[in-house]
Amino acid sequence: MMPVSRCILVCILFAVACGDAGNADRRGAVDRSAQAREDGSAADRLEAAVAAALDHEMVTHPEVRNAVVEVHLVAQDLHAIRAGGQADPAARRRMTPRTPFRIASVAKTMTAVVVMQLVEEGRLSLSDTLERLDGVIPVDRLHVLDGISYGRQITVEELLRQRSGLPDYFFDGEWHDGGTDYLRDVFANPTRVRPPVEIVQWVIDHLQPIAVPGTTYHYADTNYLLLGLIIENIERKPLPQVYRDRLFSPLGMRDAYLEFYEPTPHGAHPAHMFLAGADIAGISLGEWGGGGIVATAKDLDRFFAALAEGRLFHSRSTLDAMIPDDEVEPGYGYGLGIARHTETGVEFWGHTGFFGSFACYVPAAGAVVVGTVDVFTAIDDLVSALIAAALEASASATAAR
Repeated sequence: MMPVSRCILVCILFAVACGDAGNADRRGAVDRSAQAREDGSAADRLEAAVAAALDHEMVTHPEVRNAVVEVHLVAQDLHAIRAGGQADPAARRRMTPRTPFRIASVAKTMTAVVVMQLVEEGRLSLSDTLERLDGVIPVDRLHVLDGISYGRQITVEELLRQRSGLPDYFFDGEWHDGGTDYLRDVFANPTRVRPPVEIVQWVIDHLQPIAVPGTTYHYADTNYLLLGLIIENIERKPLPQVYRDRLFSPLGMRDAYLEFYEPTPHGAHPAHMFLAGADIAGISLGEWGGGGIVATAKDLDRFFAALAEGRLFHSRSTLDAMIPDDEVEPGYGYGLGIARHTETGVEFWGHTGFFGSFACYVPAAGAVVVGTVDVFTAIDDLVSALIAAALEASASATAAR
């Protein structure tokens, strides 16, 4: 669900083992009784299939510490949500359907939606360049390749499509035992919250551009950091408030917030994440506009259902423009903050995130599929099983009419 090269990198980082928490604790909220209702209604069968998919995932991937999944047939308003494992293994706190988690790069779709809303409102154009940030960041130093500065030529569309030629501050650059230079800096000061402008300066000081803008697809969180700055520059308010005003409050995403860049809601205890076996909950990675949002499965469902139904834009054509019709590698295309997949034979579009988060819409089933599984290598099998469950339930509901 991510580009192959990036997928390989993430797989290496997540190829870790975990302690045995016991089958009962690991499966958590999985309701085995749902599996006995296979002869019932479409809702019963959907619930049974979703429970079985997660149960199978927890058994076949014993390294998974926590997971939550939801399938929503939008037209029929049928939902099935299940959770398993432990949100905090050290405290033996169970994962539940209401447990929030870091959605990581799934947030890029939310940032892209805000950008496209501004485009619809006439306050921004896809052809606008980073000259909009002149005085906010050193634009002329941002992208210098072979002695030529391209910073002022980078467009909003190139940022959205990951075609700016800028490097990714997480994964580009030299690798060491402690990861890239940026990750080593993060782990040296794990609780320090890095302002986005400071991260941009770090990119300028430590990394080299990948290509001339517009010529090459290269996935980089740097692009969405810059989009967040553009949003703030236009809206004249902090990015967390923009998300809240445009998305969280209107859609009822009650548990969503931008971690580290706004106060943590009272009582919020996000699921823990792990990197190379280490618990990294509470470490500020500087994801911001590229992936800093914490949300629940229900929050993601509300967002993607609204997106698929066209409720976030004035015109359906805006959403259509975001979904790519070309490919950057076989079966995978990346558009305006939305990835489109056809490699399994079933088309779906959405986004994945570094910590195992996923959110997509399956047109053939009219279904939203969202969730997280804390081992990235487990995503593909799980999402495939959930999509199959959605297709079967959709067909069953249609036949019952």
